[in-house]
Amino acid sequence: MGEEKRKRERFPLTQDVALTTSDGTVINSSGVNISEGGILCRTETEIKPGTAVSFQLTIPVGKREVTVGCTGVIVRCIQVGGKCDIGIELTDQEYV
Repeated sequence: MGEEKRKRERFPLTQDVALTTSDGTVINSSGVNISEGGILCRTETEIKPGTAVSFQLTIPVGKREVTVGCTGVIVRCIQVGGKCDIGIELTDQEYV
């Protein structure tokens, strides 16, 4: 069996994520998983590594939900089955 090389635990993410690039382009994606340091999204649009993006996530906290505004940088874009898996390194998060 292979050794786990990830530094942070991943958690499933099953919500749509609208990624906004620094030039204002909005790219619709589906969340795949999230960790303390990043998020993996799947989209039909290729995004070049190094591109800055912003987005919002809704996180359940007890019986309520909290919206978190996030910014990050695309660190990888890999073609998988006709879609693109987009790895985003989180650079900032704040409660909205």
